[in-house]
Amino acid sequence: MAIKTKLLGLTLGLTLCAWAQEAPTVQDFEACFNRNKPAYVSLEGVRAIAITPTRAISFERPRSFVKYDPFLNLYVLRSPTPLSPVPQNEERALKRGEWLASVSAKPEISIGKLSALASGLGQSDTFSANSLTGAIVTGVCCDMYGVAKKGGSFIGNRYLEHVVAYDEVYYGDVGARFAQQDAGIVVVQVDPFYASGLRQGDRIVRVNRARVGTLQAFNETVLFAPKNTTLPVEVMRGTQSVQLSLHVRPKRAISLARETYLEALGLHFDANLALTRVEAGSWASAQGLHVGDTLVQIDRQPLKNPQEIRTLLGTLSKNKPYYMLFDRKGFQFFVTLTISQQ
Repeated sequence: MAIKTKLLGLTLGLTLCAWAQEAPTVQDFEACFNRNKPAYVSLEGVRAIAITPTRAISFERPRSFVKYDPFLNLYVLRSPTPLSPVPQNEERALKRGEWLASVSAKPEISIGKLSALASGLGQSDTFSANSLTGAIVTGVCCDMYGVAKKGGSFIGNRYLEHVVAYDEVYYGDVGARFAQQDAGIVVVQVDPFYASGLRQGDRIVRVNRARVGTLQAFNETVLFAPKNTTLPVEVMRGTQSVQLSLHVRPKRAISLARETYLEALGLHFDANLALTRVEAGSWASAQGLHVGDTLVQIDRQPLKNPQEIRTLLGTLSKNKPYYMLFDRKGFQFFVTLTISQQ
């Protein structure tokens, strides 16, 4: 659902795009500032950027807001009066090395070349500029490609369009994480509490009957899929082709770095595996676990961080008891974990 580019005039477009292969100057991008200036707004006491005629985004916490997205660290605001959104362009079409600039509302302009587009949620697009947080990242034709974070990273339009489309935090999830390897796009972690049918080591071949391209494209197919849809996927499991139907559910609104998959049991950990929350009425609460308890081992495997938990859980058998070792201020005790067959 890309927002179509709207040039202010053919002359401006031709003038700016004429030097697309040359190094642009600060003076060249001053035209971009003048064109996009109406999109810099003040709402609910914070600086924001208009993305649609009714919604804007900000890195600052406003007095009131539609939602806060913890993955992008962005607030979405609703405007009571019509806004003038930035004309947006498709950043997926950018090539590495193309010229971009961050243009702030002051204005302050910093010019650099595109380095890479993010391959998944929790990452950022990058370019070789010392960008200012909250600046518009624009190209030589003055259309917006994203909003800058500090130090040369930015959130691309494809994420901005998605984040303003929902009143709640929503990204699609199919119960696994993937990586680009020599063999292609491979399943590296599997949520054992979500019956996806995927296994660690599966190689993704097709999704929606189309051959899989990059990890970025595959991840975004999942992340931006409508709620409660099904993605037909073909995987190679060793030498065997397996057809799966992956149900897309909402991703948990917690930090990707701290997700363990044990949240399904009411357990929430910090980066050092100390419990920060135990959900009332959950399995964890019934086991007598408390905030501050630290997970040490599962099945005699020492654990140091959430990533190690995710990787280990994907290897455990169903309907078999495993012992979880916790530490409570020097007192250690076991809790029995069984992953039900779904």
